[in-house]
Amino acid sequence: MRPVLEQSKRCFVPQSSKAIIGVPEARNLARTMPKHCFRSEREVEEKKMMKMDYSSNPDTLIPGLRDSLALQCLARVPRAYYPALRRVSRMWQGTLLGRQLFKLRKDLGLQEPWIYVPFSSSSTCSSWLEAYDPVENVWHDIGTIPSTNPGEVLKCFAMVHIKERLFIIGGKISSKDGGDLYTSRKVRALNTITGKWSQCASMSVPRVDFACTVCNGVIYVAGGRTGLRHERGIDLAEAYVPAQNAWIPLPAMNIARYKCVGVTLERKVYVIGGFALAGSSSGINEEDDSLENDDAETMRYCCSPVDRSSVDVFDPAMGSWGLSRAMWQVDVPPNQIVAVEGVLYSSGDVLSAWKGRVEQYDRGLNIWKIVNGSQRLQPVSRAENSRFWESSRKWQQCYLTMAQVGKSSLYFIGGYRKAGHDDEGSGESYTMSDRGVALEVVSVFDTREGKWRSTETSSMAGKELCSHCCTLEL
Repeated sequence: MRPVLEQSKRCFVPQSSKAIIGVPEARNLARTMPKHCFRSEREVEEKKMMKMDYSSNPDTLIPGLRDSLALQCLARVPRAYYPALRRVSRMWQGTLLGRQLFKLRKDLGLQEPWIYVPFSSSSTCSSWLEAYDPVENVWHDIGTIPSTNPGEVLKCFAMVHIKERLFIIGGKISSKDGGDLYTSRKVRALNTITGKWSQCASMSVPRVDFACTVCNGVIYVAGGRTGLRHERGIDLAEAYVPAQNAWIPLPAMNIARYKCVGVTLERKVYVIGGFALAGSSSGINEEDDSLENDDAETMRYCCSPVDRSSVDVFDPAMGSWGLSRAMWQVDVPPNQIVAVEGVLYSSGDVLSAWKGRVEQYDRGLNIWKIVNGSQRLQPVSRAENSRFWESSRKWQQCYLTMAQVGKSSLYFIGGYRKAGHDDEGSGESYTMSDRGVALEVVSVFDTREGKWRSTETSSMAGKELCSHCCTLEL
């Protein structure tokens, strides 16, 4: 780098001289001068920055640092501290709420995965979000999910994410006494950076017990029920495009289903299992009381066990549905299915969320087989958590949900409570204070190594899971 001369861009001017020395004379003089008299352009710039009063400069993030370096410092701070850091200044607030910071975190490999879990309580008539941080092993309170009307709580909805936005879709509205009122077609979105909710375009029909997944940045929903009076599914499907804030109708599925599961695999949408009906049910009005009779019209929508174990597969590139028969070889709908490294994993069905093992789908043999090392009575073992097993009282599983974190880890979040009375014939007596006592257990299974890892337990108040969890990285 070419050195620069003090006091002049053309030559060096001694402090005691007022004369201007020409370039040739300056070169001769430079040979006899000490090296510290000459500084590189970078050294001159750094000295200027050191002399600047950054404390009085409102346009600086951190005094003494360029904003580019300050941004890298903030990117390395755990995002759990971001809400508090926004109070430092308006500039900090704007930076911590901007996408540039989170893009830098992604580029530097500093993204943190949080597992968002929705809970509800009929006693308080509210539903809310909590987030589990696997890195710090702590829970964060995200806030209340906006409800429709006072005295109503939203349950059984679908929850997915696209980038930093978390979408809550459909579901059913319940009253404070636990009774179901009606199904919802509304869509709400939470910006996990700003913490603000927004209303999105509603679905064409209300849905509950439906399949939902994200493929190529588009949300796909299929099947489900439009009402609560009848156990009858639909074959309607549609897709939500966030850039347009609009739902696009899709061709009808081959099989009408409800309590089905949606998952994305190899850029295709899989709608797996469910209580299925043969033939189209698009025109069925579930709120019509005339459907209560088991007549020939009702029987027309019954189907064989082969159809109930089939899977509808939608190819977005082709815009059409295919049918894979006998892929889910159980006559009971799955509880949850996730795709990890191109392989489908399941842990149970709607009757038993945990079947004592993790199963993976073998596409070549078209069977679900047990993953080695995954068999357990519960996702948490006695050796790993003595607190969970220290009492002889029976623990009852309240809920269980599963999420992928990283490339090969399956996180199981389960809620357990002690029985409030002697219903097992154990001869033990229970007090009212024991009833409702619960533990929240987080267990981790590595699909590559076939091993379980340490778990985390914490006390919790009475609450219930109102949707499956969702992993979001920021």
